Amino acid sequence: MTTIRSAFEARRARFLARKAERELLQKQLRDAETARENAEKEAEILATAQELLQTAARVALEDARNRVEGLLTEALSAVFGEGRLTARLALDERADRREARVLVGAPGPDGEIHFTEPMDGHGGGVVDVLSTAFRVLMLQVEGKDAPLLLDEPGKHISAQYAPAFAAFLRGISETLSQQILMVTHEEALSEVADRAWRVSLEGGRSEVEPA
Repeated sequence: MTTIRSAFEARRARFLARKAERELLQKQLRDAETARENAEKEAEILATAQELLQTAARVALEDARNRVEGLLTEALSAVFGEGRLTARLALDERADRREARVLVGAPGPDGEIHFTEPMDGHGGGVVDVLSTAFRVLMLQVEGKDAPLLLDEPGKHISAQYAPAFAAFLRGISETLSQQILMVTHEEALSEVADRAWRVSLEGGRSEVEPA
């Protein structure tokens, strides 16, 4: 009787041990399955977040490009006439960075707008206007409360467009409350200034007097 009881207890102990082992394996399997599902969900969330960030970056970039193109085109229109010239930003991928180029378009004989590099197709006057507009944009983006310093602005602009360029600078100053300090030989520019001084060289000395 004792032998039978001992054998039964031994068998029961083995059964319980195997049952516990099986339950442990089942638990480990469930835990592994849960971990796999969580990992898949996390990967899906990360992928979605990355896609959203990329989309947001593209939208923000496109919005910024449209705004800059619009402002540059407005500057060209203010000086050279409405609808004559259009600015476009071309974005190029260079290794690990993105570079921007400014193109200027004008209507061709076919009625289509053809874009070229500013200097190649339109000359230094257009470059002067774009350069000035970009400097204004940078001050506005950086939020600096500083005067805009210009050395011989618009010096490549023909006399025909000098008054329009002067009005353009005056408009920037008034619209944006932007102080502009410049050195110029162009009378059209000095005439729109609130204050102007004429500097002349007399006997090797600089003479300054109100213009």
